[in-house]
Amino acid sequence: MKTQQIYSTTAAVLILGLLHGSTLWALSPEDASFRPLVERVEAKCPDMDCPQDRLHLLPVNGEEFAQTHAQQMSQMTSLVKDIASDEWPDSILEANFYVQEINPQIVKIDLVFDKVTQQTVGYRLIYSNKAWSLDNCNFDPRKPDTLQSCQAGNFLEIAFATMDLKVSFRDPKTMVEFDPSPTN
Repeated sequence: MKTQQIYSTTAAVLILGLLHGSTLWALSPEDASFRPLVERVEAKCPDMDCPQDRLHLLPVNGEEFAQTHAQQMSQMTSLVKDIASDEWPDSILEANFYVQEINPQIVKIDLVFDKVTQQTVGYRLIYSNKAWSLDNCNFDPRKPDTLQSCQAGNFLEIAFATMDLKVSFRDPKTMVEFDPSPTN
């Protein structure tokens, strides 16, 4: 019960801080300990939802965040695009997949909360990009209409970033995945 109260109180403080434009971080921009800390916690608890672990994820209302933090949202979108542009050509796009443009959209934002310091230390960003599986179709890149016979879906990937967005990395525990569900 006490842990739940701490999370509730912390979430309320964080939301108020975010709404009022406060900068909340426990790690300096140059601090290289953010990634190893995330990796240690994920090694024991891949979903980062184990009560005994140091880091915990707090969901953020993405629409509200985008409205109140437009500049930061733009920076996050640019950050995930850079990660995808850097990683995908040498990984999943070498497989039997196609994207018309690497332009990922953030679909979920979580705050990464450090229970030891009682501060928010970063973000977990889940993002997607429209994609097609070329496994069972005859796609010719010179003929865009041939893409219609291919399975449409989304690439999904996770990245972490410090609160100031100066330290970021793709989630080392999950590789980009193709989700064949219908796209928008």
